[in-house]
Amino acid sequence: MHARRLMASALVAATVFGAAPGPAFAQHGDVARGLLLGLVAGYAVNQYIVHHTAPASAPATVYGADASPGYAGQVVSSTPPAPAPAPVRSVEPAPVWQTPPDARAFTSQERQVRISIQYNLMRDGYYNSTLDGLWGPNTQAAVFDYARAHDKVALLTSEPQSRKLYADILQQGSP
Repeated sequence: MHARRLMASALVAATVFGAAPGPAFAQHGDVARGLLLGLVAGYAVNQYIVHHTAPASAPATVYGADASPGYAGQVVSSTPPAPAPAPVRSVEPAPVWQTPPDARAFTSQERQVRISIQYNLMRDGYYNSTLDGLWGPNTQAAVFDYARAHDKVALLTSEPQSRKLYADILQQGSP
């Protein structure tokens, strides 16, 4: 069905755009240009028909005062159907992710202090990344490795204790 419609559209478009059968001679690619234009226009017409016509299997619905009973193939109603109710779902609240105390203690410091902490960790061989003063996986690993090496992992469990650990890291760098 679609192939026939496309061919018919192409023939009509080719006729309109000047590729209609004519004399037995053509110059400078007139036939090729006409066929190409015909195919393009035929495709455009076919797309218009496909997208602007209702499917044959689905009856159209008429609403309002214009609905005349007995019109073949149409369902007649005075009001549009009510929208379907939204499905009821019980949504569990998402778990609240909490920043670890050592991260809160680190990020609450001034930027220059955070960079000094990273520098001291780098100097001691625990940190091997950019000195940016940001808490990330490299800083976290370096702080944990330092705490483990100095037997101070327990200080990472609360924010005030983590501040003591960072003070210790900063003092390690002092002459």
